[in-house]
Amino acid sequence: MADLRLGDQGLQNFTPLMTLVPRVENMLEKMGLFDVEYSDESVVAFERIVSGMDNMYSVARGADRQVAGDDEARTAWVEIPFFTLDKIIKPKDVQSLREFATAQDPETVRSKAARVIARIQKSHAKLHQKVMYQALKGSTYAVDANGNPRPNLQRSFQAMFEIPNADMYNGAAGGAATYDLTDQASNPADEFEKVRKHVFDKAGDLGDNYEIVGILGTDAFTALKNHTDYVEAFANYASQEEPLRQRLGGLSTGRVLRWQGITYLEDVSGEIAADAGYFFPRGVDDMFKLVYGHSDTIAGANREEAISEGYLFIKGDERKEVIESEISICAVCPRIDLISAYSFTV
Repeated sequence: MADLRLGDQGLQNFTPLMTLVPRVENMLEKMGLFDVEYSDESVVAFERIVSGMDNMYSVARGADRQVAGDDEARTAWVEIPFFTLDKIIKPKDVQSLREFATAQDPETVRSKAARVIARIQKSHAKLHQKVMYQALKGSTYAVDANGNPRPNLQRSFQAMFEIPNADMYNGAAGGAATYDLTDQASNPADEFEKVRKHVFDKAGDLGDNYEIVGILGTDAFTALKNHTDYVEAFANYASQEEPLRQRLGGLSTGRVLRWQGITYLEDVSGEIAADAGYFFPRGVDDMFKLVYGHSDTIAGANREEAISEGYLFIKGDERKEVIESEISICAVCPRIDLISAYSFTV
C-alpha cells in the first residue's frame, strides 16, 4: 500500500487504493445485467423506450404509401443517491496493540488504515448488492439510518414511468403474483409459462430468443426442486447437463435449475425473501441501468476528476488520520413491466 502519512498536506484523493481490495461481485453483476454509465450531474435522465410495430398491407405501385408509427418514449429524472462511510484513526487505536495473527509485531497507523480500507471496500460491495437487488424489486435504493426509504430518492419505477397496472405482469401493481409450491396437483412449469408469454407479449420486438430467469429465495427454490412434477421430469428425461450441480460463475453457493425454458437461480444473498421470487428476461436492451455520480468535492463539482465507482480520501496530522469514503450510485429498470414478482407458499 502507498504511504499514508500525509502530514499537513490536507485532504488527498486515494481512490486508487480501493482497487487493492477488489470488490466482490454479486450474482446480478456476474450475470451482466446492468449497463453501466458515469455522470457528472447529480440528477440524471432515464428513458423508457417501448418499440412498436406496424402492419404492412399491399398497395398498388404509385398509390398512397403507408406511414410508420412512433415508438413510445418516456423520460424520468432521478437524483443519484449519495452514501458515505468514514473512519478516524487516533494514536490510542494503535498504541500497545499487535498486528492480527502475529505474536509481537506492533500495529501501526498504516496497517490499521489498510484494514479499514478493506472493510470499507466490503461495505461498498454490500451497498452495490442492495442497490442492484432493489432495482430488481422495482425501485431505486436510498434509505436513512433507520432503514426507512428516503422520500423522492427511493422511487418506484412503475410510478416514475407511469406504467398502468394493465401492462404489468398479472395485471397487478408491481407485477405481483402468488403461487402455492406445496400444491403437488399444480405443475409449476405451467404457472411460470405465463411469465414467458407475458414477456413475449410486452417486449414489443418479436424476440423469441430471450432467456427467462427466475431468482428464488432459498425456501422457494427448495420447494420447486422437490416438487413432484420437477422430480419426475428430472428422473425420466435425459438431460444435457445435471442442473443441480451447476453453479453460477463457477464456485458459487447458489443452486441452479433449468426446466422447460426457464433458468431458476437460488438467491443466497438474503436480499430476496426466502418465500419470494423474481422472473425477468435476459437479452432485452436497456433493461437495467446503473449510473455512478461524481464525488462531493470541489474537483467533483467542477468536473475536474474522473467519475469512479467509489471514492477514498485521506488526511492526517500529528494526532489523527481521517479516512473518508463515498459513493454516488443509482440503479434503474425502465422495463419493470417485464418483471414478475412472486410470493410463494412453501
